[in-house]
Amino acid sequence: MRVSVLKTTASILTLIVTLCLCGIALAQSGVIPAPEPVILTDEHDEYPLGLHLEILEDPSGELTIEEVSSPAFDSQFTPSQVAVPNIGFTESATWVRFDVQNESRLTDPWLLEVAFPNIHFIDLYTPLPGGEGFAVKQTGIARPPETRDILHPHFVFNLTVPTQNQQSVYLRFKSDSSIILPITLWKPDVFFIESHWSQILYWLYFGALICLLIYNLFLLFSLRDVNYLYLVTIIASLVIFDAAYAGYLEIYIIPRLYFLRHYYMTLSFALIFVSTVLFADFFLELKAQLPKLHRVNLAILGVWGILTLLIPFTRYYVVANLMVPWGIASLVVVLTAGIVTWRGGFRPARFFMIAWLGFIFTFILVLLVRLGEIPSTIFTENAYRLGWVWMAVCWSLALAERINLLKAETEAANLDLSNSEHRLSQILEGLP
Repeated sequence: MRVSVLKTTASILTLIVTLCLCGIALAQSGVIPAPEPVILTDEHDEYPLGLHLEILEDPSGELTIEEVSSPAFDSQFTPSQVAVPNIGFTESATWVRFDVQNESRLTDPWLLEVAFPNIHFIDLYTPLPGGEGFAVKQTGIARPPETRDILHPHFVFNLTVPTQNQQSVYLRFKSDSSIILPITLWKPDVFFIESHWSQILYWLYFGALICLLIYNLFLLFSLRDVNYLYLVTIIASLVIFDAAYAGYLEIYIIPRLYFLRHYYMTLSFALIFVSTVLFADFFLELKAQLPKLHRVNLAILGVWGILTLLIPFTRYYVVANLMVPWGIASLVVVLTAGIVTWRGGFRPARFFMIAWLGFIFTFILVLLVRLGEIPSTIFTENAYRLGWVWMAVCWSLALAERINLLKAETEAANLDLSNSEHRLSQILEGLP
């Protein structure tokens, strides 16, 4: 009896160990099941596609739709494991495919939205009736706005999926900037409602920056203080850069100048940091208080000058990969100067540091997203905009406190001079 129990126990343990080893082997094999098709129904209006996508990297950039849609490439696509795939900076082309099955009554075009507006080339391939090849639509920020199905800051395609039908859709992305793929399939009426509210928030954001710009322009002409010149340059550069980055500049303001985007985006980005370094140098009086940091700032400005001269002669990819790390170095130096002057008792540095810490926190968030270290979400993608508004407001307050401090010191100096003159007068009157 005891032997039978031992044999049964040994068998159970052997089975458990075998199952564990099989589970470990499957986990280590890295086999990821293919994503399920997107099923369109009458009950849903919005379909995020992140977890339905399959992704293929094309290092040569020369694969054709006939090649990637052939059975030979089926096994080379990798299923997406995140809601928003983050490709990052790459010189490879990126192919994306998904299957969509229409079980709704809507046969009219659905809307396929790519909500990252800074991609240079996007090609959409949809199967022709009868399965004989693919129809192609080509757009992107490096192509005229007229190539878009809908004039919108994001890339929005009309996608017709016949009812009770399933088809495979392919997208090809190639960009000198980072590539992030928030892709969603919408019913048209719902998309336009959501887009309306989203654009209201954007215009409120740009309105806040423009109000700050006008306010500081007024102070610049009234007070003739060079610090306001640098602050105005920072805010104006922020408006230009972010309006281009969000896709608004080329769609609504200068659609005919889309081909100059490489120049005004990189130039405005450089001006943000150049003006920031100059503002910090003059505001914190580094030339008199911290001569070594002042010389470091001059060296930083020299490098920015060289990077700016490279803009007409190099690709966006090269310039962006040089400017981003140098921008981080510039932020670190300015932050160091603010900490040292604050600890040294310079009162206006309080607002300066509060503004700077808020900006750096939000800037680091978006940088980590671009590097693929943290997920792309609404907050991480847009936090830097709150940081910029916060920075501009706090720096305006810092300048106001600095001017009040100088005014108080001047009044105190005038009072001391008046007392000295009165005392001298008394002494002179007392002389024989």
